[in-house]
Amino acid sequence: MPRNRFLTIWRYLHLADNNAPQGDNPDKLAKLRPMLTHLNRVFKENYTPYRDVSIDESMVQFKGRLGFRQYLPSKPIKWGIKIWALSESTTGYMSNFQVYIMREAGQELGLAHRVAPYHHTGMRIYMDNFYTGVPLLRELATLEISGCGTVCANRKFLPTELLPKRVRLDKHLHQSAQARNLTFCVWQDTKAVCVLSNFHDPFKTGTDWIFHAKPQDTEMVAPCLHIPVAVSVHNAYVLAKDSNFDFVKRSWPNYKSFLDDLADELTFRVIARRHPPILHQPCPGNQHHTLYNRLDSLYKVCHECKANGLRGKTTTSMCRVCEVPIHKKCLVDHQKRMMRQ
Repeated sequence: MPRNRFLTIWRYLHLADNNAPQGDNPDKLAKLRPMLTHLNRVFKENYTPYRDVSIDESMVQFKGRLGFRQYLPSKPIKWGIKIWALSESTTGYMSNFQVYIMREAGQELGLAHRVAPYHHTGMRIYMDNFYTGVPLLRELATLEISGCGTVCANRKFLPTELLPKRVRLDKHLHQSAQARNLTFCVWQDTKAVCVLSNFHDPFKTGTDWIFHAKPQDTEMVAPCLHIPVAVSVHNAYVLAKDSNFDFVKRSWPNYKSFLDDLADELTFRVIARRHPPILHQPCPGNQHHTLYNRLDSLYKVCHECKANGLRGKTTTSMCRVCEVPIHKKCLVDHQKRMMRQ
C-alpha cells in the first residue's frame, strides 16, 4: 500500500459513530471505546489465565495536548497516558486493561470491581502499593481471591509496633504480624519494604530472588491506538504458543520471527492485489529469494553447503522460492547460483 494512501485512510479512520448522543457526561474515549471494549471481551474469551496474575499501571509516552494526560516525575516515562493492566505472571498475557481518564462519577471503579470476572476462582493477584490496603484485601478474601502486594507505611489499620519509624532492622531481616487471614511483613533491604497479604504464612521460609529490570525506551505516534494493537499481537503469540503442544520448546520461533510471519500473512492479499496476474511462470533465478523459519522445527542440512561439497551445518531456515534449507550466510551464494541456471 502506498504511503499517501495509508495516511489518507488513517486520517479518515473512524471506530465509532460521531453522531451518537453522548449524554450529560461524555466519554473521553468515545471514539475508541468500541475497539477497547471488543479487545477486552476477546482477551477474556480466548484465554484463561493461570492462578498467578499481576495488576499494575503502565505509562504510554505522549506529550501532546490531552485532557487525561498524566505526569509522574518518578517514572521513567514521565508524560503519557496511564493504563491499568491485568496480566498473567508467566506469559505476560494481558486479559484486561483500562485507560485512566481521570476521576469521574460512575466511571472509575475500585480494584475489586475491575477483577469481577475472576470472583470465586481462587486467583492470586499481586499488586503494588498504589492498590494494596487492609479493606481491599479483606474484600478480596470474601470473593475468594488471594491478594498480595507492597503497602505504604502510612496506610490505615496497619500494626504500628512494626512500622519502619518504630523498628530498626538489620539488612535482610524481617518481622511479621498476623490478624485473622491478613499477614503484614516488614523486610529491611536498602530501605524498609512493607508487604501485606491475605494468603501467605508468616512462619514459612524460602528463597528470595532479587533482580533488576531496565525500562525500554519506546516512542508512540498514536498511543491510544497502537498499544491495543501491540497487546493483541503479544496475546496472539501467547495463544499460538500455548495451543501447539507438539512443538519442541527450543525450536519454537522467537517473538520477532512470529511477527515477521504474521505480517506476511496479513499483507499477502493486499500486496497481491496490486500486481496484475501473470500468464507465465517466471524463472526461479529472477525471483527474490528470502528466508523464513519453519514451524515444524526440524533441523536440515544446508542445500548450498551440500552442493559445494562442504560439511554443512543443520538449520531451520528455508528459502521461500525454492523451499530448500538454506543458511543465512549462504543466501547470497544461493541467489547467484539460481540466477546462473
